[in-house]
This record gives sequence, structure tokens and C-alpha cells, in this order.
Amino acid sequence: EMMILSGEAVAAWSDGKLELLHRSQRAPSHMERPSEVATLDSLKALGHDLPAAWYERRFFSPAVVDTKGGRHAGLGVEGYVQWSSPIRRYSDLQVHMSIKRYLRRQAVEALLEAGKPIPPSVTSADLGVPMTGLSDYEENPHTDIDWSSSDNKLRESRDIQKSENTFWILEYIRRRREEGKKVWDATVLGYIGQDNFAVYLEEIGWETGFKSDGLRGVDVGEKFGVWVEDVDPREGKLVLREWRGERQ
Repeated sequence: EMMILSGEAVAAWSDGKLELLHRSQRAPSHMERPSEVATLDSLKALGHDLPAAWYERRFFSPAVVDTKGGRHAGLGVEGYVQWSSPIRRYSDLQVHMSIKRYLRRQAVEALLEAGKPIPPSVTSADLGVPMTGLSDYEENPHTDIDWSSSDNKLRESRDIQKSENTFWILEYIRRRREEGKKVWDATVLGYIGQDNFAVYLEEIGWETGFKSDGLRGVDVGEKFGVWVEDVDPREGKLVLREWRGERQ
């Protein structure tokens, strides 16, 4: 909740003063998909909250990342800037840098207006603009970062972030297996084809795939135990099997 609140606050604060990358998302459309809506309603009626949330994602459009901003339907906010994780997300780091430079420029402007000297340690890089062009910049404050030139870097960074997240989740699973953990609690989210299901590992809050051995039916919303047959973080590999022994 605090992450969403801070993103919403920065979006509102920056409006009209600083150009940042916003994330927006159109509201889901249910009108043209009555059969899928019926399935979603049945999942909710059965109390299958996790499978219903998983199924409902198909109604949402991908988020749009640009400087225009707009309502984010999935988060339920009028504006959203993703900036809470500068250590692990390149775009968040860029937003942090842009905000810091803006605040420094404001401080320098206040010094100039008061007739006080600018500290010699302050450089043009700290402000994001040449020191001599500071007054011109304040008349047109939306040029701190050329976000359009960052598209390829952002795309590459997202791929790296995704693979990094997967690596550390699998590494955690690998270490827990070495420590003797046998059974993981899983919830079946839905069917994805040819005895393959999406399952939710409750301990780590992670969605992954599970292939049924075909010996019995697997029901959506069912909770059962799985064990790790094989895990290789570097290869991004995880093989789960249903646990048939006693629970620990």
C-alpha cells in the first residue's frame, strides 16, 4: 500500500513541474467477453479468490509507460509513477535522479534570489543543466531527461530485472531444499494447456508452472503439496511434482 501511495503522490506532485515516466492502464472491458465473465463469476461464487484474480488478469490491457500519464485501472489511482525501487529498477533510479536534480535547482534558485553564493561543490551535473542556463531552464522545466532516448535501455533493463528476480527466487528454493524443506504449499490457479497448470506457492507469493502426472484430476482452487524434483537458478529451471507422502 505504501508503494502505491508514494507512486500516486509523486505523480500528483510532479504534474506541471517535472516530466517523469508514468504508468497508466485502461480499465478492463468485460462487455465483449460474456463467456469469460461467466467463468470469472463462477470462480468468485465458489470462493476461489486467487484463481479469480489470476483469471481476471486476461481482461486487463498491458500498462503504458510514457510521460503523458493517466489513470491506472489496475491500481485504482488517477496517476502513478514507479519509483520505489531504485536499487533494482533502472527506470526508478532515473526518476530518483530527476527529482533530486529538480530539488537542487530549487535550492539554488532560492540562494540566487536571496543574493547568496552557490556552494562551489555544486556542479552542472548536480542540477541537470548548465549553471549558466539555470534561469532559462526554469521557464521550461520539462527537459530534465530525454525519456524517449531511454526506451531501449528501459526495455533491456526490464528483461534483466525479470531474469534477476527469477534467479533469486529459484536460488531461495534451492537453498531451502538443501536445508531439508520437502513440501511447499501450492494453490492451483488455472489450466494453461496439456496437463500444465499455473500454481501459486504461498510461502514466497510466486506464480509458476506445474505439470500434472495425469494420474488424477487437478481442480482449480485446490490446495496441495508439491516437492522440488529439480531446480537450477542459472538455467531458470524449476520442476515440481505432487507430494504424496506425509506432510511435515
